[in-house]
Amino acid sequence: MRNKLKRLLLLGCIVSTTALGSGLALADETAPAASQGTVAAEHSWGHGPGQHRRHGMWKMMKALKLSDQQKAEAKALFKSNRQTMKPLFVSLLTAKHQLNALTTSGTADQSAIQAQATAVATAETNLALQKAQNIKKFLALLTPDQVTTYNAIQAKREARFQKFLNRVEAPAD
Repeated sequence: MRNKLKRLLLLGCIVSTTALGSGLALADETAPAASQGTVAAEHSWGHGPGQHRRHGMWKMMKALKLSDQQKAEAKALFKSNRQTMKPLFVSLLTAKHQLNALTTSGTADQSAIQAQATAVATAETNLALQKAQNIKKFLALLTPDQVTTYNAIQAKREARFQKFLNRVEAPAD
């Protein structure tokens, strides 16, 4: 039960992060290439440093074959998700930074580190819960066939992750 919950939470985090990244890209309507109808316009969702997540979401959105109405609704959803996720993400980063500062200071006591680790866990929980809600809203936009395609994509991602995890867990030769 616990492993299933961990896997579901991990899957939700991965998908929501991907969806959030695509939401950032969807909101960017100022790209000049998009209005010129060039090859770059087809891939305007993910070129540049640190934008690899957007590209993955672009491939998923393309695979889902969203209608124009669905694309517009998804764009609005991603924009609102970004507004709710940003403070949660900043809170998590701040808590992790403070934990790192405590552990590397050499002067922190165990209770202070435990208290900060609890703050990190709380921030991660809040972020995961919001991501799960965002995914639920996104899935509500999809048709049953699109949901099936989405689940197949997620199953492939999970299989790749499991393959990676098996490699990492394997004993060193």
